[in-house]
Amino acid sequence: MKTDTQQDRLRDIIKIYIAPAMKEAGFKKKGNWFNREGEANTDFLNIVSSRWNTNQDVNFTLEAYVMPNGKQPIRDTPIARKRIGHLRGEQDKWYNLTSKVDAEVLGQEITQDISEYVMPFFDSLKKVSRRQVYDILENLESRGR
Repeated sequence: MKTDTQQDRLRDIIKIYIAPAMKEAGFKKKGNWFNREGEANTDFLNIVSSRWNTNQDVNFTLEAYVMPNGKQPIRDTPIARKRIGHLRGEQDKWYNLTSKVDAEVLGQEITQDISEYVMPFFDSLKKVSRRQVYDILENLESRGR
């Protein structure tokens, strides 16, 4: 994996490690977003880059959203939203990519985090019925969230 910048290396990690893992789980890719529609909900995984990234130092995290079908993250209220650090039971976790970081090791760490934490999070909400989804949203909206 020989590329010029850490931004390029991040794109390679997404292409070589993250995208295949997500595709295998039934997700489609659009930009740095992956989504998979279920019966009542759509699962989204977003790769969020730090606004302070440079070509030599890239930080990013994973955000998992569960949305009612037809709703979009950012614009609409999610049923649930968690960052990878919280799913791991830790503080907010940001992956760091510099020239000293082995991209293969980092790619494997990320796919392991997706497998061990992100997918179980999605699976835990998979069986929420459409009625339960709307009840959750109505409850959130009535509390002004």
